[in-house]
Amino acid sequence: MCVQRITNVGRLVIPVILSCGLFFTVPHASAQQVGNVTGAIVSSDTDQPLPGANVTVVGSIRGASTNIEGQYSLKLVPGT
Repeated sequence: MCVQRITNVGRLVIPVILSCGLFFTVPHASAQQVGNVTGAIVSSDTDQPLPGANVTVVGSIRGASTNIEGQYSLKLVPGT
């Protein structure tokens, strides 16, 4: 009888612990600060905007393309 109760309690405790772990870690991950990096790419010869230029963060897959006015914006977590 005692063994049966421990087993039933164990079946409830493990999911509760896992749920609490997810509850506390997921909001923390989404609450990270995000910074914006913005700028404009222009030709060094004509000083005209370069639409469609690619801007990438060195060592990552993060990047953006410039708009028709040569402007770009990247949303990044600090340290990336």
